[in-house]
Amino acid sequence: MQPEKLGAKTFVIFLLKRLPLLIVFLIILAAVIFAKAYLPENYSQYGVLAVTIFTVIFFFIAAIVLLMAWLEFARYKIYLTQDSIKINRGIISEEQIGVPFRRIQDATIKRGIFYQLLGASALVLNVIGEEGGQSLAEETKIILPALDKNLAIKLQDQILKEAEVEEMSMRKEEPPAA
Repeated sequence: MQPEKLGAKTFVIFLLKRLPLLIVFLIILAAVIFAKAYLPENYSQYGVLAVTIFTVIFFFIAAIVLLMAWLEFARYKIYLTQDSIKINRGIISEEQIGVPFRRIQDATIKRGIFYQLLGASALVLNVIGEEGGQSLAEETKIILPALDKNLAIKLQDQILKEAEVEEMSMRKEEPPAA
């Protein structure tokens, strides 16, 4: 069973959501460089040292941001089987979610302005609870963020088709009311 290919857009979104930390540190680095110009001559070596330290820290944080985005991307897998969707995700600890198609009530594609600009989508699965073969009134949402738009449409179509097939086959097995 091969996972669905997530694509480069997913990686870019995972990277972009971590950029605020890097931007804050870039602003601090710019402030240190600017402040260095106003240091007295006898303290200029401390200014150079501060700029060097903040530059090293900036590149260290940039490497960590890139690594975290790559790890999230590499460990984010979506599998469609004959009777369920399985999602593996997580950076340090792995979360595995398996949902039978019969429990999926709806699959909705959401595209905010940011996702529209990147050609991406979030797929929201509305899943009904189940206990002892009985459906519960509780509904859970499972969000698959940062999917390529075409992949989200493909997954939505496949999930809804499989969920409909299972729902129809379940209806046929019910005995007629007396």
